Amino acid sequence: MDFAQNVFLPHASVTPSSLYFCSLWSVSMFGIYHANTATNNHYIYTERKGGKGANNVASMLNKFLDDNGLKVEHGGSEMKLTIYADNCGGQNKNNTILKYLLWLTGANYFKEINLKFFLKGHTKNACDRGFGHVRNKLKRNDAWTLDQLAHLVDSAASSSKCHNIEGDEFKFLDFKGTLSTIYKDLKSIQKYHVFQMRSNRPGIIECRVNPSSQPDAHVLRSKVKSVDRNLTSKLVQVPLPPVNDEKLCEMFKKIRPHVPPEYSSNELCQAPTDDNMKNAVLRKASRRKRTHTQVENEDAVIVDEEVEVYEL
Repeated sequence: MDFAQNVFLPHASVTPSSLYFCSLWSVSMFGIYHANTATNNHYIYTERKGGKGANNVASMLNKFLDDNGLKVEHGGSEMKLTIYADNCGGQNKNNTILKYLLWLTGANYFKEINLKFFLKGHTKNACDRGFGHVRNKLKRNDAWTLDQLAHLVDSAASSSKCHNIEGDEFKFLDFKGTLSTIYKDLKSIQKYHVFQMRSNRPGIIECRVNPSSQPDAHVLRSKVKSVDRNLTSKLVQVPLPPVNDEKLCEMFKKIRPHVPPEYSSNELCQAPTDDNMKNAVLRKASRRKRTHTQVENEDAVIVDEEVEVYEL
């Protein structure tokens, strides 16, 4: 699993010069390659939906496991799960993801889970191949709406499958807050590259620096004695990011004229309200004032050169 480089909407295969310095909507693309079915699953959403934090990754990984019927009790065909990811601490390699996987084994959804991270300089994986197909598709096609982008991603390759999670039916859940009450944090997480969790050792994680090294066992289970199998149904939604009033106004004023008429009324180019315009003006004025103040407060360093005069 991995994140692709952000895509920006509206997207034109031949970008007008007037758009180069404009701020467009950023679209995140999270990829999960399912080796059993040889499919690249791409989850896309805009910056108005969420960011790229641990809660976002855990929510999309949980959706992937649910949608593919992989969360089963002992006796099912998918008893062992192996995940490969890069070393990005804010997204994949963090305590929230480890605790989520510990919960999956503790709740008997999997008998064993292995989480393996690529070494620095060797992080190219199957997800990147899928992202490459998407980039090639976007070079030849325009995408004025998120639905159009989803169609292009879906048709980028025979193995490509797009999931547009921008709508209200999908919610990013607060795994971090709830799981922190069940499991403790793992210290020195960045030095390890291989993690293993098993259902017959609930709350215990085995960590290795490399595949051939001896494992270090860490007990992360807190005082909670039992694990709730229906935990995800009780999680609260992560708050949506604040509205970017400046970008909303810029999209309507500067970007919308370049969008074909049949797409100019889509949600990405929606008309800002009076409050949006007022807040945009206030934020811009505040930023200019702050910049002006910083310039005035910069310490001026004056170096006085001493000239020695010698009498002959």
